[in-house]
Parts: sequence; structure tokens; C-alpha cells
Amino acid sequence: MMRIVDLFYGLPDMLIFILLSLLFGRNIGGLLVALGLVSWVRFARITRGQVLQAKEFVYVEGARAMGAPRRRILVHHILPNILGPILVTLTLSFDSPEIRTASSPSSLQPVPSGRVARCSAAFRAACLLT
Repeated sequence: MMRIVDLFYGLPDMLIFILLSLLFGRNIGGLLVALGLVSWVRFARITRGQVLQAKEFVYVEGARAMGAPRRRILVHHILPNILGPILVTLTLSFDSPEIRTASSPSSLQPVPSGRVARCSAAFRAACLLT
């Protein structure tokens, strides 16, 4: 599984995002699917590293020695300890270039013309004078 992650990690994110958005279409659903398929690599690598670190903790080894099931060890010992780094990565990933690219068409404002443009220019001029 990590070989697939390494393959995706070696390719440029923007190239993969553009190719996937062409494949899935230029609607909001296609953009969200492409964004998810591009950004999962970072989370997979961090999650794997944190799980490998957390499973070596003393209390995890103690729970394993006491005969706790793997599911209980995962849910009660490992998962709470890896949520912090994953949430930090999630928070920091909101400013990624892929999200900026996906949101750029929706953030374009129409250019005002006619009376709206004249009123807007007059308003700005009045604000600058005061």
C-alpha cells in the first residue's frame, strides 16, 4: 500500500489534480473527488508514521501483554494518540494550492459595468477624499 503512496507522492500534485478533474468533469463533484484523490497521500503517510510510533508505546505493549484484542488497542490506545497530528495536518492543508485552484472559478467576481461602476468609482473617490 505504501508503494502506491510513494508513487503518488513522487508525481506533481497539480498535474494529477488537472488530469483527474478532466477525467471526472468540471463540476463541483468532480473537483471534490479529484481534490480528495490528490490530498489523501499526505494523510496516509502521516497516519502510518504515527501508528508505527504509537504502537511502540509502553501502555500499548502492556495492553497487548494483558491480552487485549487488536481492535480495542487500536480504538482506545492508538487512535486517540494519532488524531492530534492528523487534525493539525488537516488544518494546515486548507491553504494548499489544490484547494486554491479548485475554488478560484467560484471566487471570481463579475466586473461591474454601467451605473454600478460609476457609483462604485464615485464612492471610492469620496472615501479617499475624506
